[in-house]
Amino acid sequence: MARFFEGIGKTINELRNYPHGVVSRNSHQNISNNLQRHGILNYFLKIIGYEEVDFARQKPHPKGLLTCISWIKKIQKGDFVIYIGDHETDAQCAFNANIKLKRKAILSIGAMFEKPDMTNDWKYKPDFIVFHPSDVVNIVEDISKS
Repeated sequence: MARFFEGIGKTINELRNYPHGVVSRNSHQNISNNLQRHGILNYFLKIIGYEEVDFARQKPHPKGLLTCISWIKKIQKGDFVIYIGDHETDAQCAFNANIKLKRKAILSIGAMFEKPDMTNDWKYKPDFIVFHPSDVVNIVEDISKS
């Protein structure tokens, strides 16, 4: 079962006006169960688990991320997507998705919850780094203003 960090529920609720999705190497059912257990499943419009993406197209391939995004909303010029992950493969997946889209539409956030920032060793760096879920709200608000 995926770890559920303190503050995630509050953060998801604060960002409830934005559509949410999950792209994970975990199973769809485990993700759904975990979100349900914490009372936030209803905020997520799409969940993509490992079984919904061909093995050869798992992260860092952008297939799962782009499928999730297209299911939720067609990205228009000027729109942005924020993709949050705690592994370099997540930042690389966002990078690869932007190449496929031929523009910078996906911003990545490296979630270093309860662990040191290890992104200095990553070839693919996230656009932002957060250490607590509430930091995501500040980033979204700042991006939305610009």
